[in-house]
Amino acid sequence: MPNYVQNDHTISPGGSVAKENTHSNGFTTLVRVFAGPRVGIKRGFYSAAYLSLTVLLGACIAPTAAWSQAAPETSLGSAQDAEAATDATAEYEASEKALREHLKAMRIQQVEFHMSETPARDREFRQNWADLCDAGRPIFARALKSMIQKYSANPADEQELAALLYELLDQNVKYSRFEGMLELGLALEQGGLIQEKLAPMIAMCAVADNKYALAKKRMESVPEASRPLLPVLAVFAPVIEQLQQEWEKELKMRAEDAQGEPLPQVKIRTTKGSFVIELFENQCPETVGNFIHLVEKRFYDGHTFHRVLEHFVAQTGCPEGDGSGGPGYTIYGEMNQPNSRKFFRGTLGLALSKADPNSGGSQFFISFLPTYNLNQNYTAFGRIISGIEVIGTLNQINPDQEKKKDEPTLTPDEVVDMTVLRKRNHPYEPHKVTR
Repeated sequence: MPNYVQNDHTISPGGSVAKENTHSNGFTTLVRVFAGPRVGIKRGFYSAAYLSLTVLLGACIAPTAAWSQAAPETSLGSAQDAEAATDATAEYEASEKALREHLKAMRIQQVEFHMSETPARDREFRQNWADLCDAGRPIFARALKSMIQKYSANPADEQELAALLYELLDQNVKYSRFEGMLELGLALEQGGLIQEKLAPMIAMCAVADNKYALAKKRMESVPEASRPLLPVLAVFAPVIEQLQQEWEKELKMRAEDAQGEPLPQVKIRTTKGSFVIELFENQCPETVGNFIHLVEKRFYDGHTFHRVLEHFVAQTGCPEGDGSGGPGYTIYGEMNQPNSRKFFRGTLGLALSKADPNSGGSQFFISFLPTYNLNQNYTAFGRIISGIEVIGTLNQINPDQEKKKDEPTLTPDEVVDMTVLRKRNHPYEPHKVTR
């Protein structure tokens, strides 16, 4: 993988517009909206993705006969299969209604936000938007599950729905939103969908989901000519068995964590929703002590995700907003120890300056995929235990990449606040490096 540098802090890693789709049912449009473009909700921010979302949401709210769709005639050979298809259609329609109502609420919040004239109201609307994102994720998950069930009940008669589902899979993999996508990819494959990128995307989702045997099998089935369609797979193919071994060790460590003294937990609220992390105090007490100290000082509140790189990491914790800042001190690194944790999807790592192991401070990153090549040089100090869907919705920001002419500017997402949910009964203080 290339070497990415953000000012002093280095990590060496290994607004999309929805496409047109001819599927006439309004429900599929709704799901594309919620799973598709990421919204930069800040006054003055207008990207193609933002405008696309606004138009699609407006279309979703407009009355249309397409909201109601009769159950399709099927050629299933048994009463049991026919009953299953009817149940799938009923759930499809119920989840359509729930998603439609939620998207109305999101649209109203958008309009009111852009009519707001005070910073205080702006902050209120931004938090309301984050809360709506949190509330919407299970609604979207239910909707997606119902679409998969409807397609799987009779794939031959659901070709337009298959095209929409494939579009969702393609878009979500592109933006590292992997939750639920392995099930979707396998359903499309089982339904007989033929697409050149399907097997590579299933392999990618399997890697993200730590299903390495399945990932290896799908990688081996991808024709040589199709492998450039998802070049990141080439990074994982040579180390897939190593990843399997490291994952088995990680599962054992998680089991030991569950049996021991409860680990600290922190809730992170962002402008795209909330997630909860668990901190590896048993393996890296110095890093965890510093992190909780900073959280309790409200140090992270308002910091941007100044660096969000495709299929790599989301980075925050810089008070300057450009990757050059920190808390005014550094701490000692705890990487490359016999019991060090490894980097998988959702793992948190401490960012460093110029690869100096004792240069970490406040900046940290979250891995989108297993970043095995960071294991030796960076401290993995926690993992997301709920709300991992949020990280894939953060606006992708690459400060090292030169902006193209007429390219819209994405507004970085922010940490709204962090809250310690649980910690052990002792002081949490940083042990600062003395130079």
